[in-house]
Amino acid sequence: MRFLKQSTAATVNLGPFIDDSDRKTPKTSLTVDYNSIHLSKNGGSFNVKNNTSAAEHSSGGHYLCSLSTTDTNTL
Repeated sequence: MRFLKQSTAATVNLGPFIDDSDRKTPKTSLTVDYNSIHLSKNGGSFNVKNNTSAAEHSSGGHYLCSLSTTDTNTL
């Protein structure tokens, strides 16, 4: 588990995403746009993240997701 600093831009790791047919092959070419990423702040309702960048594949089905200071502004 990684803790985020409040009101600080951050990059978080999502995944791994794996193929649902064999449950082991990493998905390395997904399109994960910002509208697909929903955040819940302190147990609140889920909303689309504020940072408008897409998540990008890093390695082995893991994707890097950029968060803005607005995304992290709640304890």
